[in-house]
Amino acid sequence: MSDPKEYFKQPVFHLLGKELLRRYWLKGAFGNSVGLSLFSKVDTDPLRSFLGLTVLSWDQKKRIQIVDLEQAFIESILEWSLSDFVVSLQRNH
Repeated sequence: MSDPKEYFKQPVFHLLGKELLRRYWLKGAFGNSVGLSLFSKVDTDPLRSFLGLTVLSWDQKKRIQIVDLEQAFIESILEWSLSDFVVSLQRNH
């Protein structure tokens, strides 16, 4: 993939971004975790691999921690915060 931002156009990241935006709008914060049931209708492999989790560890999870998401974005090639991620999705709509 030539543009790293293209990776985040996958449906699982759109759902994640919408949920984070909703939480921030309602509560002024992203919260502590996101339930994986939110992603029941989309392929979660892109998010799983972005977080560096094996299929086995992913299958045992029920929630992903916001701090883990934040760390993964910071350590990505884009060096984004969660806020940067949410804003980037809004710009693409």
